[in-house]
Amino acid sequence: MVREFTINKQTGAANATIATLVLSLFLQMLLVFAINMKQRKRVITRELLFVALCIKPGVDAYRVVTKQKQRPNTMMHPKMESKFIRGVELIFECIPSVIVQLNAFVNQNQSALAAISVLSGVCTAAFISASISIETEIYGIIGSLIALQVISFSSFLYIIEPKYRATFTSLRTGPKHCQFLFHNNTLDSEKIKVFEDNRDFWLPIKDEVKIWLNERLPTWLEEKPEWFNSTVKSMIEDKFVNDPELLKAMRKAEEETDTEEPL
Repeated sequence: MVREFTINKQTGAANATIATLVLSLFLQMLLVFAINMKQRKRVITRELLFVALCIKPGVDAYRVVTKQKQRPNTMMHPKMESKFIRGVELIFECIPSVIVQLNAFVNQNQSALAAISVLSGVCTAAFISASISIETEIYGIIGSLIALQVISFSSFLYIIEPKYRATFTSLRTGPKHCQFLFHNNTLDSEKIKVFEDNRDFWLPIKDEVKIWLNERLPTWLEEKPEWFNSTVKSMIEDKFVNDPELLKAMRKAEEETDTEEPL
């Protein structure tokens, strides 16, 4: 996926994916070195090479399956070592990688390859979780249920309309979202909704709102658009209207609208 991210100019996702892999390998090497630090240099080099070549899980699995005992001058049994190595891989590589890929998939790259990659990452995380907790059945079940939930949510994101996918991963706060809507909407009927929100949300752009309102208010009073009703007028405080005559005209129009509206 790093190549795919690079092609699509998603450098952040590419760098994050590489970072998770490098961090995972570094921590695995650190752990392997600590476990075998009392061994001969040749043994330490061999064990570190297993990690560098990404075959350490396979080596550990072989040692566990063949029921090898704890080697002299090592800190732990092969079975426990395997669990620690897999745990590092799960926490620092698999899960972060899935999050990065899912975020990239939702926001930009909705290709079939990206979907397969996300699904593969989820399945890998589920497999590692199950393999770590294979001796304790309940944890294996919990891990499988979590994986199933992630797969279901990923499928949901895949089938919904693309324009709504980003809403599940956006870190935009309420105030930022309010300001975003004001800046990015082009219709007056949508921009005016800023007055419906808590004023603290748009306090940083209060002056912009005021300038825009005073520029557009004469047009609304003249054209009388349907959305510019008494409810909208009542939301606009007097202090936001600079021209006293415009304010007077707006309040008069508000009263007339109230009179015309049926009870």
